[in-house]
Amino acid sequence: MESLRLDRRSAVEQVADGLRDRMFDGTLPPGTRLRELDLADSLQVARSTVREALLVLRKDRLVVRRDNGRGWEVRRLRPDEITDIFRARRWIEFAAVSAAEESTGDPLGPVEKRVAALADAMRTEDKPSILAADLQCHLELVRMTGSERLVGMYAELLRDLRPLLAVVEQPSDWPRELKNHRKFVRLMRRGEWDAARASMVERLTYVEETMIANIESSTA
Repeated sequence: MESLRLDRRSAVEQVADGLRDRMFDGTLPPGTRLRELDLADSLQVARSTVREALLVLRKDRLVVRRDNGRGWEVRRLRPDEITDIFRARRWIEFAAVSAAEESTGDPLGPVEKRVAALADAMRTEDKPSILAADLQCHLELVRMTGSERLVGMYAELLRDLRPLLAVVEQPSDWPRELKNHRKFVRLMRRGEWDAARASMVERLTYVEETMIANIESSTA
C-alpha cells in the first residue's frame, strides 16, 4: 500500500482516514485481513500508530478483531444485519417522504440539486465520488424530516454499508441508479406520494437483495 501524505492531523487520524478511504473505495473490501506489521511497513509508521488507528476504526464498526485478538479484518456484515439496516432505512425514508408530503414549502429543491450532482459525478466515472454523491442524495432526503438525530442515525447506517457498497456497485449500475433517483424525485414533485414510496421501497429492496447475494456467494 502506498504511503499516506502527512498533514497537521495526528498520525493516528491520518492512518485511520487513509484506511477508511480504502475501505470506502473498494481497495480493502469486507473480509480483508489487516496485519499491523504489514500496514506499519507499507505506511511507514509505527506499529502502535497502526494499532491505535485500527481501534478508531473498530469504534466505527468498520473493522473487527480476528484470530483470538492477534489480527484484524475489515468487517463483513451478516445477511441478517443487512436486512436490519435496510429495514431501518425504509422506515427513515418513509418518514422523509411523509415530511415532504406534509410540507407547506418546497423541500425538494436540495434533493434535486443532489441528484444533479450525482449526474455530474457519474460523468467523471470516479467510483468513490459517485458513491459519495449517491449517498448524499439519500442523506438530503432524510434532512427533509427536519431532524438532525434522524440524519445522524441514517449516516451511521450508510457508514456500515459503505465498504460493501463499494464492492457491489458497478459502473453498469450507474445509469439505472440515476434514472431511479430522477424518477423518485419526479414522483414527489408531482405529488404522487404513494408511487414515490413504492419507488423508494423497490430501489432499497433491490440493493438489499444484491448485497445479501454478494455475501452469500462470497461465503459459500
